Amino acid sequence: MKTWGIFWGIGFLFLIFSSGKLYAQTPDTPVLESVSIEITTGTPVLKWKPVDVATVNGFIIYRKLYGVVGIADGTKAPIDTLYDNSLVSYYDNISTKYGFPNPAIRAETYSIAAFKTSGIDLLLSTQSDDHTTVFINEAKYDPCAKEVVFKWSLYAGWPEISSIKVMFKKTTEVTYNILQTLPGNYTEYRNSILDPSASYEFFITMQNMASGYVAQSNLVQVNTTSVAPAFINADYASVIADGKLELQFTFDDSKKSKVELRSSETENGEYRYKTAMIGTSPTKTVVDQFTTTEPFFYKLVALNECDQVTIQSNPSSNMVVSVSTNSGTEFVNSIGWTPYRSYKAGVNVYNVYRKVDDENWQLLQTVNTADARINDNVSSIQQVFTTIPHKYCYYVEAIENTTNPHGVLGTSISNVKCATYSNAKVFPTAFNPTSDFYQNRFFRPSVSPTVTDYKLAIYNRWGELVFESNKVENGWEGNVQGRIGEKGVYVYLIQYTDGETGEKVKQSGYLTLIY
Repeated sequence: MKTWGIFWGIGFLFLIFSSGKLYAQTPDTPVLESVSIEITTGTPVLKWKPVDVATVNGFIIYRKLYGVVGIADGTKAPIDTLYDNSLVSYYDNISTKYGFPNPAIRAETYSIAAFKTSGIDLLLSTQSDDHTTVFINEAKYDPCAKEVVFKWSLYAGWPEISSIKVMFKKTTEVTYNILQTLPGNYTEYRNSILDPSASYEFFITMQNMASGYVAQSNLVQVNTTSVAPAFINADYASVIADGKLELQFTFDDSKKSKVELRSSETENGEYRYKTAMIGTSPTKTVVDQFTTTEPFFYKLVALNECDQVTIQSNPSSNMVVSVSTNSGTEFVNSIGWTPYRSYKAGVNVYNVYRKVDDENWQLLQTVNTADARINDNVSSIQQVFTTIPHKYCYYVEAIENTTNPHGVLGTSISNVKCATYSNAKVFPTAFNPTSDFYQNRFFRPSVSPTVTDYKLAIYNRWGELVFESNKVENGWEGNVQGRIGEKGVYVYLIQYTDGETGEKVKQSGYLTLIY
């Protein structure tokens, strides 16, 4: 019986060695250790344990496919064959059979198998366990909470993850640093200590509890800078009519931010909502109803989606002009104004304009920014012009310096303020009946039309009465007995009762008839 047993064993071995199909051994399944994303290139990198090169000729890499025509999404298929049994890693950026992976938009799943050739036969191991990359599926800046928010999927293929690290750096920096170390089961993280005005890069690392292998996620960028205009400039505030103020603002509108106009009674006070500003133009103009007796201050503010102010303009205010008169031996108007607040480049000069009666506006004086008041002596005008009443109107123009950082040159215009001398005792000293100026063709003292008991008499050098009137609106046109009188000096006598004060006025003086 023992002899037959020996022969049976020898015969069995003979059969094995005489038939390739019977003696060839299927390769062992490779142990896939990790699939990690290379940060600099975004390439998935597979790593596995070394194999017995005597039993393996090479490897086959499998990946789940997406977006391939004719293949259902999520189907796992062989993407590459490696004919080097010494390999322990693979970069998935070589084979183009089914296109390249895209770990920036999804988690990528891989497995690996080993193969050995025996004659014409290919012996293939079973596939390894699937390993799926870490995928950051949400990374954003929450401007309301002022936090960076991350969410990710856990690495699949390890029995347990020991720790998770959030890595970061500013886009302008070179080295990544650890922002936070978290337990291995976390899938979300928030951070509120980052600079809220920078751009960052982030990725996640996870470590295998058993082997110590580390897998990296896809790389994401987050901009913590609020979606706001880079600047808002208040260009000007100009009074365009009584009770109407025109304001203009220039700003960077590339972010299409929500902006609104706000106003305050004081420059440093609380600015309250006035109106929303809509449109796509980087220059916005608005007209506001207001009172011209006091300055009002305005700002244009940009809001984020949480209605929080992200940036605001410099303040812009209307200038309020006041005029007071001084009727004595000289006629002086005192013009004052509230300074313009406030150009980014500051006020360069103030231009003061004046209009007398119905004449055109003329530049009266240019003053520096240290002054907000001038005096205008109009005695010479009062002596020439004899119309009733004489009206002097003024406005002020504030010109910005040329150093505005946004290339804007602001020009703001105040309200118009007028003063009259209708109640003043104005007695011209000369007139010309042939003058080109109507106002100079007659002698008519400038007094209020409300006076009573009015009488004007003109005498020549011999004391002869040449003109007499008891009506304020009548003046002497230089006629004596139907024609222009002789050149020379005449004497006037005027008397009346002031209709407002009751003062009885009686005055005489000399006047010269010229032509």
